[in-house]
Amino acid sequence: MNAVTGLVILVEDDADVRESTTQSLRIAGFEVMPFASGATALKYVSPSFEGVIVTDVRMPRVDGNQLLQQVREIDHEIPVIFITGHSEIRQAVDAVLKGAHDYIEKPFQPDHLTSSISRALWARSNALESRMLRATVDGAELTEVLAGPSKRIARLRDEIAQIAATNTDVLVLGETGAGKGRVALAIHSASSRRRNPFVTLNCGAVSDASIETELFGAESGAVPGTYRRREGRAASADSGALLIDDVDYASPTMQNFLHALLSTRTIRAIGSSEDVTVDFRAISTARPDLVDRVQRGEFRNDLFYCLDVVTLTVPPLRERLEDVPELFASLLKQSEARFDRKVSQLSDSARRRLTDYSWPGNMRELATFAERVVLGFDQEQQDIVEHLPLPQRVELFERSTIIDTLAAAGGDVRTAVKALGIPRKTFYDKLVRHGINLAEFRSPRATSEK
Repeated sequence: MNAVTGLVILVEDDADVRESTTQSLRIAGFEVMPFASGATALKYVSPSFEGVIVTDVRMPRVDGNQLLQQVREIDHEIPVIFITGHSEIRQAVDAVLKGAHDYIEKPFQPDHLTSSISRALWARSNALESRMLRATVDGAELTEVLAGPSKRIARLRDEIAQIAATNTDVLVLGETGAGKGRVALAIHSASSRRRNPFVTLNCGAVSDASIETELFGAESGAVPGTYRRREGRAASADSGALLIDDVDYASPTMQNFLHALLSTRTIRAIGSSEDVTVDFRAISTARPDLVDRVQRGEFRNDLFYCLDVVTLTVPPLRERLEDVPELFASLLKQSEARFDRKVSQLSDSARRRLTDYSWPGNMRELATFAERVVLGFDQEQQDIVEHLPLPQRVELFERSTIIDTLAAAGGDVRTAVKALGIPRKTFYDKLVRHGINLAEFRSPRATSEK
């Protein structure tokens, strides 16, 4: 909200003072609604009120303190500024301690009041924006990782809403599979940049040889094998956000390029002589031991300081087990839609797993379990499978086996192919036939084969 065009409710029972104050505020550019009594003014106050209330303290029927109390019952974040006589200063100070935004002593200079109103309008604008962003985060379908009643996840939702309202860079820490990428996307989706690009750089899947091209881009013919201009990830993220995923896996060479980019916010494509300024929000993800790696000298401390402007920690499932039922219900619904199958009821073994298991693989493991339940591979749901034709049973068994093998191998193709005992080409053919997304299982250390 622009403070110059902000809305001011003025409550003053003295007609002359009310008229002169209204005139001076309108000259200053404010939209003013003058009232002779607080009771009348309250009819125009609601939780969506975007302005500021300026009120005299000593008034008949509803005085300034009573008005403050009633306004705070409507919305405690609406700023109330007191105009006080000298004898009312102590009372005004007490009111500030109880939530009033400011007090102005009579007689006052117009600039003093307008300055106070401008600060109050700025505070109100931020409060309303933060509230809107928090509602966006709470309602976003893409952030099922943030679902659940636990205090840990409720606090994380609040932190995301607060951070999203700024443009600051963010470091998201969490164990593998905890949902760091989803949290990063939630921050972007709840921010003012949400309609602009969200570009991902996976530090574990980019080699040292290609990192400069990936980050900064290349002019046509500047890199062997390229015949047209290639835009880098940093330029693609301009005006949006750049997700630096698994930054703790970045090699020393990659760390050097990242530090140069984040500290200058300028890029020069390979083959170009021009530096270009880029405006993006950097959101990085890493495992919780990143700080230890910095202390051991395995990660550049100056790069860490660039990343660590604000840090969020995504708790593992074992620390928020009360969230598991709600999370599982969401993931189960997604799996039912994907496979066009419905689960009428959970077996006893599935229920025991949901309540008694610590989920070391976090959200990724819970999602795989939901998929297995839908496909009928829970031990006590074999009767579902037994009623299927043999070819479909074989298909389900094969798909489940591949999923389990990939999960155990952390997405490493060589390990999975060796464990399954099939040729690599056959393996990829089966991935396509069964609709298995290799990226969902691959860890940053896994092979980058495509």
